[in-house]
Amino acid sequence: MVIHWKPVIVLFVTVASSITVMARANVLPPAPAQPAPAPTAAAIDNESSPGDYAQPFRPPPRQPTGNVLTYYAETFRYKTTPPNAWEWGDDACLTAGTSRTPRTSVPSCGGDGPPQDPNGSGALQLTPPSSYVDGFVFLNMPLPTNRGLSATFNFYSFDGTYFSGDGLALVLTDGRRVLPRKPGGCCGSLDYAQYVNRGCNEFGLRNGYIAVALDETGVFSLADEGRSGGTRNRHVNMLAARGSVQTSDQFLLSTVNAQGKPASLPFSLSHQWSQTRPNPLTVKVTLTHAAVLTVSLDRNDGYGPRVWIPPTEIIGLVGQPVLPPQVYLGFTAAAGGTESRHQINDFVVTTASL
Repeated sequence: MVIHWKPVIVLFVTVASSITVMARANVLPPAPAQPAPAPTAAAIDNESSPGDYAQPFRPPPRQPTGNVLTYYAETFRYKTTPPNAWEWGDDACLTAGTSRTPRTSVPSCGGDGPPQDPNGSGALQLTPPSSYVDGFVFLNMPLPTNRGLSATFNFYSFDGTYFSGDGLALVLTDGRRVLPRKPGGCCGSLDYAQYVNRGCNEFGLRNGYIAVALDETGVFSLADEGRSGGTRNRHVNMLAARGSVQTSDQFLLSTVNAQGKPASLPFSLSHQWSQTRPNPLTVKVTLTHAAVLTVSLDRNDGYGPRVWIPPTEIIGLVGQPVLPPQVYLGFTAAAGGTESRHQINDFVVTTASL
């Protein structure tokens, strides 16, 4: 067999977060004129090759949406959250919390010790830099979906091992049913999907409707460890969504390349070598009243937000049911054999707008 080698030119670009990443260029390639369709579980046999990155999409023309109503806003930057506003579990905590953080608040990360961050400069931490950890929070009020929902937050993943932790997900559950107080499957299932491995059998999150994940290791998207549907191969640094508990949390869609195949983002979601909080990755997840999902990311690098999951109706994808009339909203995160601090702040949820 004769192997023909072709020269490849890469450029090393140093970004403001003090890490170095390898990219094809310091400006992302132009978006295609017509967005490729987002893949479903039926499309996973036709996957991208390593190094064939996902493509951003041009946002659709803005439509008049009327006044945007803010349902809830929480910075998570201070030492307390409003009394009984959040349900939390496992390692979820406030980095600016102190020994005086009340029991009705998300707890302090430092316990009786000093806070990790000054009051006003903190974040909600869902996992510490340890192996086999997880954390979750849920807003303790159901949100109506008749005008859709749009959630925006800053995401940070840092202070980890040579591989980052598994990731973080924004989660919606059926608001007509009981609020979840226990996580779903651990590790790469991100406390949402089921998890079956090494004699461990954990069910998916109770009453889950959808989880939109920052899938750092690509395991959340993988058809493995008891998860229903997904990619055959692991693609790190993906955006991905899994569906309702009624479908056994089926894989719905992910970031794709120009041919519509599942693919990694052209940048890392994690800053695992940094021990300090990096520049935020601002995430916006929009789900309209008709269950049309859009996800954009802003790296706060001067280029503004880019759409990575184009508007996609999820109803009917691998049996996904209609959007419930009200939902609970929360965040889950996990790390298996690898480590990362997973944190968020500046969370806002409003009625949907493009």
